[in-house]
Amino acid sequence: MVIGCGIAGMASAEVLTKYFDQVTIVERDALPTQPAFRTGKPQGRHGHVLLQRGQRHLEAIFPGLVEELKQHGATEWACGPDPRWYYFGGWRQKQPAFMRNILSSLQLLEFVLRCRVQKNPKIRILGECTVEDLLSDGQKVLGVRIAQHRSVRGRQEFEERSALVVDTTGRRSKTPSWLTKLGFAQPTETKVEAYWGYSSRYYEAPPDTERNWKLLVIHPTPPESTRIGIILPLEKNIWHVTLCGNNKDYPPDDAEGFLEFARTLASDEVYNAIKNAKPISGVYGYRYAENCRRHYENLPKFLEGFVVLGDAACQFNPIYGQGMSVAAIGAARLDKCLSWQWRKHPDGRLEGLARQFQQGLARDLWPVWLITTTEDLRTAGDTTPGKHNPIVRLMQAYVRNVGELAV
Repeated sequence: MVIGCGIAGMASAEVLTKYFDQVTIVERDALPTQPAFRTGKPQGRHGHVLLQRGQRHLEAIFPGLVEELKQHGATEWACGPDPRWYYFGGWRQKQPAFMRNILSSLQLLEFVLRCRVQKNPKIRILGECTVEDLLSDGQKVLGVRIAQHRSVRGRQEFEERSALVVDTTGRRSKTPSWLTKLGFAQPTETKVEAYWGYSSRYYEAPPDTERNWKLLVIHPTPPESTRIGIILPLEKNIWHVTLCGNNKDYPPDDAEGFLEFARTLASDEVYNAIKNAKPISGVYGYRYAENCRRHYENLPKFLEGFVVLGDAACQFNPIYGQGMSVAAIGAARLDKCLSWQWRKHPDGRLEGLARQFQQGLARDLWPVWLITTTEDLRTAGDTTPGKHNPIVRLMQAYVRNVGELAV
């Protein structure tokens, strides 16, 4: 049983079909039949980047994924020559291509993955349903209690039995309260908040034969400036433009204010690129961008047959583009742990899996957490825990030196 039909949920479900006869995905949204925004992804209208490690994991789980995305119009770009990136007071010098990535809207990526899992005969999807509670005998999970809320049928509740339950419900995960109800301890949390806010708008990409970039990034030079501007090329000749500000320097969500904010960035290139471009959407705002790590790996007792991954376990400030790759890393870790579990217990017993998985996932995510929060602490308030940690200061100095050398 997988709770949530986002990238983490679909990748986990596909992995689970290697080990189980049937996998059920429970999703609260009515799933669209085309690439489209859905309410369960409130950050879905903002920029998303699939980093190289996440791309490799997803390609391993869904062979041929990158080519399929390209057939739908996704952009392939090369690290080195294609981005134009302003950071630490100057433009990074262009380098020979050393890595190739695919760039698409979140809606297209989810749609392609959803088509894949829907074709898998071992997977079924229960849409417009929410998991209300876990079922347990006090030691291991037995399944879940589901509320179906399809408008044409009214609300109905039923139970589904399951040997393994995977929570991929994201930032609003109910797992801490579910564990409390069952008599288990809640995980402790570590939070780092630099009070970032976002506004995004879609534009029709204008023709420009003289433009020498595929994507454009204007970063602040902390602490002197707080504002970021990004232009990402998406399918269907669309520019996805996202503006960000930290320490509550939030970009406006109206058309005039959006342009004015772009004009105040450290470089005027984003503003010049969009000032005469044709907007094809409104301006969408988003303010929920804290880093929050739930330490499931440190629980004194684990509910057997129950694991948590993706944003439900560790959420990152979206500005660093880690979320989709972290979801893929979690699915890959689940594959590795189940492979080991099946070798140790050919009879299919799951004792010890939860502990092994959560501790392994914590090791996988530690470098991501360290890099992301170190950068957020650079601009966080002086009273933020960890702000003056010597290791954090050393990391910040190192990153700044590398950034200045890149210029």
